[in-house]
Amino acid sequence: MGIIYNTFIIKIMAIGDKVIKSIRYYGSYSENINGKSVSIPIGNLFDIKKISAIGDRIARKLNEYNFVSGIFDHVYIIYSTSLPDGEIKMSNRHTEKWFLELDMGISADNLKRMTDSQKEEFITQCTFKCLAYLYKDNKEKIDTIKKVEEEVRKFGKELEIIYSIKETRSYLIKIYYKIKPKGDPSYAFIEYHDKKSGMQKQTILELQFYEDIYPLIGSVSVKGGKIILKPKSSFKATLYNKRYKTPISIDISEMNKTFKKADN
Repeated sequence: MGIIYNTFIIKIMAIGDKVIKSIRYYGSYSENINGKSVSIPIGNLFDIKKISAIGDRIARKLNEYNFVSGIFDHVYIIYSTSLPDGEIKMSNRHTEKWFLELDMGISADNLKRMTDSQKEEFITQCTFKCLAYLYKDNKEKIDTIKKVEEEVRKFGKELEIIYSIKETRSYLIKIYYKIKPKGDPSYAFIEYHDKKSGMQKQTILELQFYEDIYPLIGSVSVKGGKIILKPKSSFKATLYNKRYKTPISIDISEMNKTFKKADN
């Protein structure tokens, strides 16, 4: 048997602590308080298109580094015109424990003057400012946030998020994914390294949703010249995996090709 390294560094966590899963964006023209709904996607309110992937990439890269967010694993950033531009504060609205809301002041007029690429850069910058505000008293967390910010800025939409690594004496298999690198869809990358021959190959698997990789790949093995990716066996995983033919079998001799979702 080989050694499987998942992307999570094992740490002792307090009861109830969770590793971050999601960062989402909403917008509001009014103060974020109880009794006032803020569940308006920012893209609908301020004409910012296709930015959900920005929060997904940041959150999942932090997740790769086992970033413990608290008793919540979702962070909602509420961009509000009711606050001074650039001001950040904790929300005054009482929410459920599994998510936390941060309010950030925004100028609708400034946004209107931005191009789509400038809006993407603005949202990226604001996301890291909000995370730095939220964890300002924890140096270890700030260091991780800075590390992820450097990677996001270096690789942009091509950011690799490692899912798992399996290593034996004879081979190493690395699995990672990219979230909408060129728009829809997202992709999983399976890299195979034969230690004896030095041969390296890669296969790309199209994902309908990037989250599909979590139920789709539960275990990794090599048998008869093929890489076998077996799905997780929970009832929820079974529902998600109906979109794919499982288990996924990859002939090592035929690697270096892209598998469309319908091919699996």
